[in-house]
Amino acid sequence: MPKTSFRKNSDSPLYKVKSILDDTLVKKYSNNKLKEKSIPIQNEIFNYRKNNFLVFDWYYKKHLESKEEIMIDTVNDYIKKI
Repeated sequence: MPKTSFRKNSDSPLYKVKSILDDTLVKKYSNNKLKEKSIPIQNEIFNYRKNNFLVFDWYYKKHLESKEEIMIDTVNDYIKKI
């Protein structure tokens, strides 16, 4: 089962998102606070998509299944922590 490795670089968008998610798991925020915390995640996703190269369709289709497995594993890990 492949796992995503997050760079330890605090400027990395993935690191910022992981940091926010970890923080929300530990602190058990209210629904309003979770909505507030989701805004920086959405901003990071938007900035990442805006500032990076587009992925060719053939490449995306070729690697889709393996990336989905990683995503499912990551989500399941977070669910177990809740």
